[in-house]
Amino acid sequence: MKKLCFLVSLFLLWQTTVYAGNNEGTAGAAFLLKLPSSAKAIGMGGAYSALAKDANSLFINPAGLSFVKQHSFSTTYIGWVEGIGTGFISYAFPSALAKGTLSGSLLYASSGKVEGRDNSGILTGDIYAKGGVAALSYGRAINEQLSLGSNLKFIWEKLDEESGLATALDLGLLFEPTERLSLGVALKNIGSKIKIDEEGDKLPFSAQAGLAYRIKDILTLACDIDQALDSSLQVHTGVEYWYKDKVAFRAGYNQAESELGAPAGLTLGTSFKAASKTRGKSGLLSILGCLSYAYFSLGDLEDCHIISYEADF
Repeated sequence: MKKLCFLVSLFLLWQTTVYAGNNEGTAGAAFLLKLPSSAKAIGMGGAYSALAKDANSLFINPAGLSFVKQHSFSTTYIGWVEGIGTGFISYAFPSALAKGTLSGSLLYASSGKVEGRDNSGILTGDIYAKGGVAALSYGRAINEQLSLGSNLKFIWEKLDEESGLATALDLGLLFEPTERLSLGVALKNIGSKIKIDEEGDKLPFSAQAGLAYRIKDILTLACDIDQALDSSLQVHTGVEYWYKDKVAFRAGYNQAESELGAPAGLTLGTSFKAASKTRGKSGLLSILGCLSYAYFSLGDLEDCHIISYEADF
């Protein structure tokens, strides 16, 4: 029953995109653009705009790419319910020519099949929904305290035989006035309308800002505010504790009402970091891997589990 309710709700979101014409962003696009890509960020309740310093969180604040100093691979899997698949993959590398860090990434979502019905309730056959966001990203350190970044996103979605495309731009800033304090600002989904059947609707523009404070390099406290055109102001809070720089524990809270694709309420997470050395053409190659997990709930619909993996080499 949970799976059926979840799938029906998911399709209602995409159908709103196809058949409704509001001015605050299409529901289908909003679902895609709110999907989490980082278990670390979810574990802290989404309070991560001032901490996004890896390739797995570039959709939160692309300015954090400037902190990626090695080739970096990351991937995320979101465990909803059977039949619904969501994943994220990215690759980032520093470029002397670009004087910063470049990245390519893909976020993908696909549902299982649901019985389609017309306005009279008559069966019309199975229908499917899927979509994705591909991005080219760039981050650069302006000086020791200030970093800037951007994402160029290509968004597509398909509901049965209907499909739509759009492009969007994200802009990010990270500022560290001291070694312990960092501030982040991100403007997301600045872009074109997504068009389906010659009709177009705006993408869900949002602005997010936050700060983080580190205590003795083991404890971090963070707080973000997030305002989107299609929802009320959201407040995110989170805490992270590292034990011997190997194991992390996280907890967070997002005061927003639970909705598909967007964590709300209490969130929990953990990470395990390990390093290994392999011999390559240029000698010993150190590979740093970090496996992260996060949990959040969609209320009566389902509990969700997110696993992320990052490797720098």
